[in-house]
Amino acid sequence: MKEPKSWPAYHGNGGAYELDVLKYLDVLGCRDNSTGKCQSTTFDLVMDLGANIGYFTDKLTLRNFGKNYIMVEANMETVQASRTRWNNEAFKTRWFAQQVPKPAVIPNFELHATPLSSVVGKKVNMCETEYSMHSDQRGCTQETTTLDNLVYNQLSQEFLGHFKNAESAYIKVDTEGMDQMVFEGMHSVLQETRGTYEDGKPRYLVNFMQLEFCPRLMGIARKREKLESYDLKTMAQTLESAGFEAFLMGPRFLPLNFGHWHSEYLLSSSDAENNPGVLTNYPEFESPICKVCGELAETTFTSDIFAMRHSHPRAAEIKRALGVCVESQDFNISDPQYYFP
Repeated sequence: MKEPKSWPAYHGNGGAYELDVLKYLDVLGCRDNSTGKCQSTTFDLVMDLGANIGYFTDKLTLRNFGKNYIMVEANMETVQASRTRWNNEAFKTRWFAQQVPKPAVIPNFELHATPLSSVVGKKVNMCETEYSMHSDQRGCTQETTTLDNLVYNQLSQEFLGHFKNAESAYIKVDTEGMDQMVFEGMHSVLQETRGTYEDGKPRYLVNFMQLEFCPRLMGIARKREKLESYDLKTMAQTLESAGFEAFLMGPRFLPLNFGHWHSEYLLSSSDAENNPGVLTNYPEFESPICKVCGELAETTFTSDIFAMRHSHPRAAEIKRALGVCVESQDFNISDPQYYFP
């Protein structure tokens, strides 16, 4: 994590936003179909929380990752722009005909413009953590809701049916420092089960998640919400209490909980001296990796967390494929370790 050649990867562009994220997507998605045994679609339902313009959903659709998608974004202006694409049948027809490798069924998309958090009805100044919210016609201060409330009370009848019928669901969270609070607001969704495994253990609907980790934004959210502690350690502990193993994405998938916590994870990621604008600890930090990193006095560390349910029957196999248990190698999709029948 702290090697000079690795450190720039933890600052957004050029790091976990791309290849390091796509690595685990391809592990879950079984992209090499030379044997003809891969599923045509990985998950029955995908929830993109903090969807922005749909950039991450784009990546998922290219992999036939989900049969249907729920997209939630706080900025109304951004949601309206996304609707011109994902609620536009002509666009969808072109997209899935020209960009996606033979989808079995063209997915449906439902978009919601609402801030997510751990409570319903709390007024929050969203502009403090997301500057683009200044363009929202409803203003900066908005009432939050929870994923639980949205799913059970605000989905259309069509998508409530998709949720109830789904055997597997995947959740991505990127909510500008509020990711832990958003996670705390999905307790009921995470408790949803779909039968049991052969050993009798519950077969949960949600087994895999991605969350953003940005210490600078978490710090702003902590002060705004008047929280005593709110950082990478509390996020790892919160995930563990819900039964999820957490791994910091980057050149390596670093385990964060279930006995693997190390104080250096928190210290290094929150140290502004590690920024490219300072160049004290990392004098060869290439600032083009992060366009704004050299302009900020605070920490610019930004990565993502892969969370997997600890009880999942294939947890060990997936961790080996991601290089959690042994030194990882350069990603190669033809490597047999990435094939899951």
